Amino acid sequence: MRRLLVVLLVCFVALVFVSGAFAQEGRPCAGDVAKFCGDVKPGEGRLIKCLKEKKDQLSPECKAHVAKVKDKLKEVHKACEDDLTMFCAGVEPGEGRIMKCMREHKAELSSKCKAGIAKGLEERPCGGDVAKFCGDVKMGEGRIAKCLKENKDQLSPQCKAHIAKVKEKLKGIQEACEDDVTMFCAGVEPGGGRIMKCLKEHKAELSSKCQEGITKAKGKKE
Repeated sequence: MRRLLVVLLVCFVALVFVSGAFAQEGRPCAGDVAKFCGDVKPGEGRLIKCLKEKKDQLSPECKAHVAKVKDKLKEVHKACEDDLTMFCAGVEPGEGRIMKCMREHKAELSSKCKAGIAKGLEERPCGGDVAKFCGDVKMGEGRIAKCLKENKDQLSPQCKAHIAKVKEKLKGIQEACEDDVTMFCAGVEPGGGRIMKCLKEHKAELSSKCQEGITKAKGKKE
C-alpha cells in the first residue's frame, strides 16, 4: 500500500509540476528541465525521474519549489488513501498505471480525494482547467495543450492570460529556430508536439541562436 501511495505522489507531481507545455513554460524548474532533461519525453513520470536523478545539481529555486510541492503531496496522500485501496490495490505500480487507474475511476473517487487533488492544482494558472477539462487526457506529446485549446472558450481568466503569455514566448522560439526547423524538420507535420520533438532529436545540431531562444523561453519568469 505504501508503494502505491508513493506512485500516486509521483504521478501527482508530474501533473502539478511538469504536465504539458503550458505548465512548463516560465515555471521554477523550467530552466532545470531544459538543462538536464531536454532529451526526455514528457509523460509517465519521466521528467520527474530525470530531475530526481539530478537533484544535487538543481537550481536553488527549483529545489525550493520541489520542497513546496512535497508539502502539498502530504495532503493528497491523506485525501486519496482510501480511494487507492478501493480501486487500485491490485494495479502494479509504474509506467503511469496507477494514475491511469485513478482516471478510469474518476467519477467514483471520493469527494475528499477530488478536493485534495483540486487543491493541489489550484495554484497553477491552468491547473484547475486541466483537472476540469483534461482529467482523462494522457500527458505528453502536446495532448494537454491540445485539450486546453479545444476548450479555450471555457477556460478560466487566469489560464487564458497564462496561455497568452506562453504564446508570446513561443513567437520568440519560432523566430530563433526558423532556420533550424527548415533544415531538420521540414517534413514533419505540425501539431501534437511533433516539431518540438524533432528539434529535441536534433538538439546537438541546433544553432546557438535556436538553443538560446528555447532556453530563454523556458527559463523566463512570468
